[in-house]
Amino acid sequence: MVSSEIKLTPKSLFGYVLFFLGLVLLGYVVMNAIYLANAVFQPLRIQVTDPQSGRGLISSVETQVFLGIIVQIGMYSLIIAVASILMKNGLSVARKE
Repeated sequence: MVSSEIKLTPKSLFGYVLFFLGLVLLGYVVMNAIYLANAVFQPLRIQVTDPQSGRGLISSVETQVFLGIIVQIGMYSLIIAVASILMKNGLSVARKE
């Protein structure tokens, strides 16, 4: 009978913590995507104002929402990139001997 053994060292524990943090970040993005799809959250609205007069330069609500969606896509893609790096590096640290 072959039994496998898991050695938990501080280094491997650190790797698993990094992996878990990556999973938490991915869960955050998934939950926000579900909330946006179900209209629990509204997309961002970006309003650019003129510094002299204080008036809004973008008057169309559709353009404000479109720019907000572009910003949200960028934000979530950065979070996904950080999460994947954390998970990849966490597993490589945990598996090294």
